[in-house]
Order: sequence, then C-alpha cells, then structure tokens
Amino acid sequence: LTAELPKSYAEPLRDYEGKEVIMGVRPTEVYITLNPEPHLIKIPGGVVRVVEFLGFAPFAMVTFGDIELRASHRAYPKIGEGEKTDIYVDPHKLKIFDPKTEKLIIG
Repeated sequence: LTAELPKSYAEPLRDYEGKEVIMGVRPTEVYITLNPEPHLIKIPGGVVRVVEFLGFAPFAMVTFGDIELRASHRAYPKIGEGEKTDIYVDPHKLKIFDPKTEKLIIG
C-alpha cells in the first residue's frame, strides 16, 4: 500500500526512502467520502468487503490486496459490499513506525 505523504514528513523519513515502514491510523480517521477535504491523503483502489454499523456510525472493511482497513463512511452511506472505493486519511493522524525496532518515527 502506498500513499503520498506531506512534504513535512520528508526529513523524518529520509533514512527510510525506498524501505517499508509500518503505518497506523485509527478507523475514525479513515474516510470514504465523495467530497474529501483538501488536506486528506487519497489511497485509491480499495474494495469494500463488509459494512458494519458500530453504534454511532457505519464503518466499512476495505481491502487493498491482502491489506484490510476499517473506514468510517458517514458522508457516503450508500456504499455496499463488493464496491470499489478510494479511502482518505488525515496525514496528521498517522503513526509511522520503524518495522524492525517498532520505534515511532512520526506521530
């Protein structure tokens, strides 16, 4: 899974260029929406596996190959299982870790 990160992340991630890192984000900070805010990072090409209603908001499990993310879809309630979708993430809510040491790099 790849994502274009803000330019301000370049320096902290300099030693990781071309390498894998672990990215984490809470499901409430991952969105399916028709009108994304300009600061959100787009991750294209997901497929909705299941839609769940967890109390206050519906969530969708979205797969990207073998990677699965849970995303809020309050702004787009008509999404269904098997549909293709893009997701959006607030870059300021991301946590990025070194996969070997599990040290927090950003977040």
